[in-house]
Amino acid sequence: MNIRIIQIVVGLACTLFFMALALYRVPLEAVGAAIASANPIFIVAAMSVYAVNLSLRAWRWQIILRPVAVISYSAVARALLVGYGLNTIMPARLGELFRAEFVNIKFGLSRASTLSSIVVERLFDGLTVVGCLGFGLLLGTKQNPAALIDVVLIGGALLGVIFLAAYTWRDRGHPALLRARPACLRS
Repeated sequence: MNIRIIQIVVGLACTLFFMALALYRVPLEAVGAAIASANPIFIVAAMSVYAVNLSLRAWRWQIILRPVAVISYSAVARALLVGYGLNTIMPARLGELFRAEFVNIKFGLSRASTLSSIVVERLFDGLTVVGCLGFGLLLGTKQNPAALIDVVLIGGALLGVIFLAAYTWRDRGHPALLRARPACLRS
């Protein structure tokens, strides 16, 4: 029997098992009622925003990977979607490890380089979350947002320390990825 057929069968069996496990105690009638009562305009709008989000994330990851390897946008987007898809069904964000393996197999890029780029990508995600939280605080200052301001300051400081540590230790890590500087910092 062909090994590819066995892989497909095992993959489908695992998918069905985990779907059954996830839906075991879900009231399907309530889910159906919620979907039926949803406004289609909001569903299309949410799907459109998510598609733009994934497109921008793929472009950002392609830029992050550029000092190490030049990979086409469609290939980067495919690897990103595979990793994110597995993140939704696997615990502990194991999809990120699979994404590194996927890039290693498809493009020959080392796992260490890919995982380093994923860490940089996640740091940018954290910075974005802290920035959005800060922006939200600026817009909604009707109550006393002292606790949220502390969260923004602590989160920003923590991310700043992590970025500073990565920048300081760039010579010890992967040379091409960590020594690469943005165009605005090149002299």
